[in-house]
Amino acid sequence: MILDALRGDAVPTHLLTREAFALYWNHLKPDDILAVHITSRYLDLTPIVRTLATDSGKQALWINSDENPHGGVSASDCVVVTENDTFLTHEDVTELTAP
Repeated sequence: MILDALRGDAVPTHLLTREAFALYWNHLKPDDILAVHITSRYLDLTPIVRTLATDSGKQALWINSDENPHGGVSASDCVVVTENDTFLTHEDVTELTAP
């Protein structure tokens, strides 16, 4: 599942509550992946999403995509929440995560 309503200047904070995360996981399987797009010029939402992941018994990985204007790619930040060990340890994923 991709949660892409958080980018920009007006953050719908009701989507970043324990209740909201419980609802997301009621619709997902335990090994599924929740990707939360958190790009914001003014707020660092990473610690909030990490806390919600921990409270849900999941792990959170921060992934940054660098800007590539020639390729039509804007810089973005995403937090991936899951307990899927196969995904978390995959070589392509570990290369994208912050140290």
